[in-house]
Amino acid sequence: SDLNSHQPWRPRTRPTAVTNMVAHYAGSHRRPIAKVAPTGHVATWLWALLALAECCHLWSGQFSGCVALGTRSGLTACRTSQTAEHLRGKRHLQTLVAASRRSLPRNFAELLDRFWDSGRVDASAAGAGTMLPEVREFWASQLPTLQELFRSSHGLPYLPRIGQIPPWAETVRILPHQVRRDIEQLEHLVSKGVLGADLQQYVTNLALPEYRLALQIACERLEGTDDEYLVVAPREDLAVFFGLHMRLLHHHPGEAVRGEAINPDIDFGAVESQFLQQDHHAVVIDDFFTDEVLQSLRDFLLETTMWMDVKQGYVGAYLRTGFACPLLAQIDEQLRLSMPRLLGNLALKNTWAYMYDGSLPGIPIHADDSQVQINFFVTPTEANLWSQDSSSPAGGLVVFGVGPPAGWAFSDYNSEGASPRIRELIASTGNWNVTVPYVQNRAVLFDSTYFHRTDDIAFKKGYKNRRINLTFLYGDREKLKPAEVVRAA
Repeated sequence: SDLNSHQPWRPRTRPTAVTNMVAHYAGSHRRPIAKVAPTGHVATWLWALLALAECCHLWSGQFSGCVALGTRSGLTACRTSQTAEHLRGKRHLQTLVAASRRSLPRNFAELLDRFWDSGRVDASAAGAGTMLPEVREFWASQLPTLQELFRSSHGLPYLPRIGQIPPWAETVRILPHQVRRDIEQLEHLVSKGVLGADLQQYVTNLALPEYRLALQIACERLEGTDDEYLVVAPREDLAVFFGLHMRLLHHHPGEAVRGEAINPDIDFGAVESQFLQQDHHAVVIDDFFTDEVLQSLRDFLLETTMWMDVKQGYVGAYLRTGFACPLLAQIDEQLRLSMPRLLGNLALKNTWAYMYDGSLPGIPIHADDSQVQINFFVTPTEANLWSQDSSSPAGGLVVFGVGPPAGWAFSDYNSEGASPRIRELIASTGNWNVTVPYVQNRAVLFDSTYFHRTDDIAFKKGYKNRRINLTFLYGDREKLKPAEVVRAA
């Protein structure tokens, strides 16, 4: 067998339970609690409200959750043994509520928000602990900085003029697949009418003609090869192209949404248990984002001219190059709330988005510098030719059962030059792997121990059909406890 002798993975069950939303109230405060409830009555009020909810049968069939009241003498009541074990012996009055925000009364969800905002919810007491306060502080302080950094490094002082090479124009490497993608994005922005009348006219009459000319020149000199590059110095007949190349022309705000970003029907407790207990630490979750967030992500990714990292066959966007936005911060926070045992105490190491040509190869075999990672597929399933023809490649992700040995440096496991050594390791396992087909709104959560690669790609032509995936990396690889090798039977 070889690396391509794999059977597509298909989910046997669809998660149906409720997303856990954890909040913890501790009795030790520096500030008065009058902002959220009358002093001395917080625990009584919460207990009465939830008891009333159970009497009204809101508990049964509406949400799966737990209530735990802890005192100096230990746990008084609890519906989840793990929660009871965690809270047992705490010195201060504690209240833990894990439930779906969608199912709670509006004013109760608002109260929990006020707990967070007033600094009195300590997520470190939930499950394995979380870094949620630090996470919120990071995004609050760094998001504006990251966005300003992108504007200052890639912004346009003014719109380039025909025949006048702007002072910031540089000699560039032109890859046909990149310029073709840029043209499709400009056409997409024009078709959606999001640029404003003057800018729309500028793009239509000045920018697009020069981009098409640049593509024609590159294709002629490279004899039609899409994944090789041509080095071109600024020239007057391409002054607008050189002025706009690798520049921020349009930025979708990527605002956070009200309410849930992640599907509240996913049973993340089961997801975490499956991840931790099975031999191969990889879990596939379908219908991951809410419809609103999925559409918002698509709009942000398709509209923002942030795709500055150009590789052979794909382009990328990172936190420092336009990918940072409020919606991303919201997703990061809700991922931690949903999976505290896996992500709660891990720093966000990196995150990015990649957009692929659709007919060129994707990312080769590698491992990442993290402990846990999660990939999201956001392009419509029907764009993947595999969805209509099973003989086509599945277009998703191939996750192997082995990772780099101890002592390998980053360049040993995360570079194309390392592929021969990596393939030898994978061959020693009988080429064991799990192949996850590309399906829209699917998430692939896996242990960063493992080598993985983009599956072969065959997607329909057209800008909105381009394969896009998002990746979140959590934790430092140096702290990773490598998973056991999985071998072919």
